Order: sequence, then C-alpha cells, then structure tokens
Amino acid sequence: MKNIRLIYENVNDNAFKPYTERVFIDLNDSEPFDWIKLKKLIGKLKKLRKYYRLRKTIIINLGNFTFRDKAIYLIFDMMLYDIIKNTLFEIYVLGEENKNIIQHNNIKNTAFYEIGKKNNGLLEKNGFIKSFEKNKKINKNSYKRLITRNDFSSSDEISSKVITDIGIVLEEFFKDNEWIGDVCEAIGELIDNISAHTDSDCLIDVDVCEATKAVNDDKVYILEIVIMNICKERIFDKVKENIKKQKYDEMNSLYMDIYKAYENHKAFFSKDYKEDDFFNITVFQNGVTSRSYDGCNSGTGLTTLIKKIIGKTTDQYAYVLSGNNVLFFEEDVLLIKDSFIGFNESGDYMCHPPDNKVIKKSDLYFPGTIFRLDLVRSREESHV
Repeated sequence: MKNIRLIYENVNDNAFKPYTERVFIDLNDSEPFDWIKLKKLIGKLKKLRKYYRLRKTIIINLGNFTFRDKAIYLIFDMMLYDIIKNTLFEIYVLGEENKNIIQHNNIKNTAFYEIGKKNNGLLEKNGFIKSFEKNKKINKNSYKRLITRNDFSSSDEISSKVITDIGIVLEEFFKDNEWIGDVCEAIGELIDNISAHTDSDCLIDVDVCEATKAVNDDKVYILEIVIMNICKERIFDKVKENIKKQKYDEMNSLYMDIYKAYENHKAFFSKDYKEDDFFNITVFQNGVTSRSYDGCNSGTGLTTLIKKIIGKTTDQYAYVLSGNNVLFFEEDVLLIKDSFIGFNESGDYMCHPPDNKVIKKSDLYFPGTIFRLDLVRSREESHV
C-alpha cells in the first residue's frame, strides 16, 4: 500500500534510544492495544528506521493482547511491513490473543499473524512481504482487498466488482437481502468517496464474527468493516478549499446553502468544534463533491444509507477518521432537514452545530481517511 511512511510524520520519536543490536519493545500490560499504544509504537519504529542500514533484532511483546479497533491492527501490520521491507532488521512479534474477549476474525488475514504463527513470532521477511502484498484475500467469513490507483484508473466497475464479492460473503450469514444490498451500496459509496476525494490506494477489510452478549446471552453476528486510504489530503481538504475560495457554481442552490451554512457555523467554532469539523460533516451531505463545481444530486446519499443500515441493528459503532478529526455516525442525530443532515438532534445543518458526542479528536493523526463500521444483528434473525 502506498504512502505508509506518511503515518510517521506527525508522531514524535525523541524519547526512544535504540542503540543496542537487540531492541525489546514491551507493550504487555492489562490494557487493550489502543490508539495511544499504537502511536507510541509508531514513534519507536520511526526512530528505529533511522538505523535501517544496521542489522538489529527487534522484539515486540504484545503479551495477552486485544486490539481495541480493527483499524489499529491493520495499521500495525502496515508499519511492520514498512520496517521489514526497508531495513535489515529481524522482527519478532510475541504474544497470544486474549481468549476471554471477542477478537476480530480478520486479524488472521494480517501478515504479522499469519507469518508469526508459523515461525514462533518471527516475521520471516520474504513470507511477510508476500503475504502483505497479496491484493485479495477471501475466506468464508471475511474479505480483504487492496484497490490500487491503477485499478481505479483502468476500470470504472472496480467498486461494483468488490461489493459483489462482499455480498457473496454476507449472504452466508444474513438473510435480509435488502439490508445486505444497503451495506454493499454503502461500501461502494465509501470506495467511490475515496476515489473521488483522494488520489491514493484503497484498502477494504470486511469480516463477520459470532459472539454472545453478556447481558442476555443473545447470539449475535458482528459485521466489521474498515475502508481506508493513506495520503496527504484529508477527505474534506478539497471541499474545504473549494468552499473557502468559493469555487462552486454560484447558480447551484446546494452550494449556495452550504456557503450560508459556513457563515452561520463560524459563530460556533471553538476548541471542541473547529472549522475542519464543519468541512468534515459537509463532505457527507448528499451531492457534495470535490471533483465537480456544479454538484451532483443523484444517488441515495452515503449518510442516508448508513442511517438505513444501523436502523436494523441491535448495536453499532461507526465513524470516519481523517487527520485527527473523528466524526461518529450516531443513529439519533442522523436526521434529515431540508435535504441536509445536521449530525445534531434537531437535524439542522444550516443553523446549528453538530452534537458534541459526534465530534472527537484522535490520539493518532492519520494521513488520509478511515471509514469504520461495526454492525451487530441478532443471530436468530440473521441466520440463513
């Protein structure tokens, strides 16, 4: 995947001094592997990368590990790939999954898991690189695909092919064909969003796992989706430039309303709700695009699709991360008013700021965009 090195740029490496030939990085504690822990590891790898000409043995101890988020272990795998491919280091990743906590099924499709399991933690270089660079991995309950920029350029049907494959996987677990169709359409929209707003590769990782709720012992299926790209541009940067420089067609009513909303929201900007957060919610208004200055009002609309999808779930966790801006898709604030979604309880995009609970800041600055959806449905109503 292109541009992995960009992830280092906003991470500090000053505190780490890896002067010995054998370097031990201990991440074994009682806490899950979260964004803060990932950021600390990336800082250490950034410092180590400066010694790429030297032979070193790097041992990363995860202990009894649980990854807090599916996106975290995908980035972890990427950083290991960058180090293994571009240095003379020998890398070990030690640890075992915490069996008492639900794990992400598709972790088994990562190169560090696949190769490490075969070699007592050693990430053998050729095997790791071959595993990581495999563009497509499909199992009974999972799908992983890297769409390169060349793939986007050579075929207008690439997202259609991807969602067809994903639909086949989902049909093994869910009997609601309309819901499957909405999920696949949303994934297609997300892929097209990355294609339209950025100039980078796109990684899609989807899996279904079975779990039991602790509260009522209800058997459920959890559909986990990650779609990401790495680039200098955040998903809203081009739209931000077009709005601030008023590049959009002044005869287009959609963009005239957005210009008005921007002026209205300036009064709400603060340390918790910044200008970039406004542009982030604006990207998800139906018809907004950075590639055309006259807008596009066709299609269902990504946010509307997400609302439909989570409306049929018993639980959900959905967000977009771009830079350090996080926008959560909470069902009770995905209200439509005058064709806009305000991400607030009134549904008012034009005159009210988004709810505080949907605007957050990430501990790790991620160059590019991560779309994350966790969708929970009862096994009884889902099972085919």
